[in-house]
Amino acid sequence: MSIRETYLPVGELTIMDPSSRELRKVPTLLDSGAECSFIDHKLAEELCLPTLGTTTLRVRTFGSDRVQECVSRKVPLEMWDDKGKPWSLELLTHETLTSTLRTPPVLEEDVTFIKAQNIDAKLVRTKAAVKPLIVLGSDQLWQLIRHDEAHIRLPSGLYLLPTRLGHLLTGHVIDTLQHPTVQKEGARRERNPPESTATASTTQVRLEDNLVISHADGAAARNLVVCPRSSGLAIGSGEQQRLARSSECA
Repeated sequence: MSIRETYLPVGELTIMDPSSRELRKVPTLLDSGAECSFIDHKLAEELCLPTLGTTTLRVRTFGSDRVQECVSRKVPLEMWDDKGKPWSLELLTHETLTSTLRTPPVLEEDVTFIKAQNIDAKLVRTKAAVKPLIVLGSDQLWQLIRHDEAHIRLPSGLYLLPTRLGHLLTGHVIDTLQHPTVQKEGARRERNPPESTATASTTQVRLEDNLVISHADGAAARNLVVCPRSSGLAIGSGEQQRLARSSECA
């Protein structure tokens, strides 16, 4: 585990699987740096989500002036929060949302602190890495942040973020040399590597350049300037194209 590795807030959305009529959980990234929200196109097809509209996304690949176009559907999605309350989302479909993201460790000192403070938070040890199938951007994620509860800095340096998906861990762990429990957790994960070693070895790098993504309406295209320092959508070795951030949503 690297020193000061940053972990993004990843949780699980509870949705209805139309084929089984049972609730299922979908890994979801909360990304305030994204101004639109997206869903993996294969998941949208699997869930038989209807089309509310279509738009053409123009994506400039990292380190290249070449622009690629793809048609994106706007689809509705019903979800339930951790209290069982229903919510309605509208998402854009796309083939590649993020690379595989490492999940933050659940450390002993953090669990002890949460219990001592009587914080109603349930932290579970998940897989060492997860690939989000939904990205909630600033257009819709704020309704899922609990504003009646404060975020809390834990002894490890991670932050406990209260959301309607449950409490999520985000931020970075302070110097591992000062925290043997971090080393212990890292060793446990090394003994139980992610299912896909190829994606797990991907080096996550923040996109520092201004990429461009645009919506094309017929012959006239509306260029959308992408914010620099996009938080969350990462690139890595062998994966150069990433869905960029847009400054407005269709």
